[in-house]
Amino acid sequence: MSDLVKNEPCDFDFSRFVGSRVSSKWAELVAPRDLVIQTEWYRGGKLQFRAVTFAGHLGILTAVRPGKFSLSMNSRFGTSLETMTHFFLNGLDPDQQFAVYACREMLANCETFEEAKDYVESVQLLAGAYFIMGSTTGGMVNTRAYNGTDHEADWAATRERNTRASSFQFIDTKQQNGWYVLQTNYDWNEKDIYLDDRTIPGNKCMQQLGRKRVSLQGIFQVLSSKANLNKATVYTSVMDVDAGTLYTFIQDCPDPCWMV
Repeated sequence: MSDLVKNEPCDFDFSRFVGSRVSSKWAELVAPRDLVIQTEWYRGGKLQFRAVTFAGHLGILTAVRPGKFSLSMNSRFGTSLETMTHFFLNGLDPDQQFAVYACREMLANCETFEEAKDYVESVQLLAGAYFIMGSTTGGMVNTRAYNGTDHEADWAATRERNTRASSFQFIDTKQQNGWYVLQTNYDWNEKDIYLDDRTIPGNKCMQQLGRKRVSLQGIFQVLSSKANLNKATVYTSVMDVDAGTLYTFIQDCPDPCWMV
């Protein structure tokens, strides 16, 4: 099992190409940083999950269900045209949901990692997204379109025949870098654009960290290294499924810092 499955990281950021500067900060990010909250959700007096969202917002972006699974949701670029075309040609499907609300429903109702995985693979969404999930025994990175799963990277080979993904990648932990998967906002078969290359720096940081030194502190250092940390970063969360811990840090990238 990959340690990074248990110690799952998440960075949340906004669009990288639209913004204005206020005292060397993006004006659009000043207010969101003040609204980040970490919450605990209970049912029948029992803790269900811990989550990160924004004050006044009903959706969930990052969460851990202690002893069961964790979740990080990233926006997926490049899927808006297909989604809008479907909407104008077919209208709004009553079963479609915003991804952040789908995350909340999944966390509230799915008792196991397999249930959560099946839900993420099949729920109808209004737009594409990336779902990064961990458990005590494995994990996956799911690339979603509005109407189904386009790709899935999974640590458990037996899941290949059970997945709804159009394409499947088995993560072999015996390989040199098979102990982790780094997901930004680009598909598995795409390169980051030059102005937003976080994959190469991120992989270099992970390889320098090394498998034996993986910890919540180590992963936080990776996510706090430029260009993983940039002007658009709002917060960073690290979590451990076994312990049920979730730590969230409001982030700022002092100059010199990437502009995207």
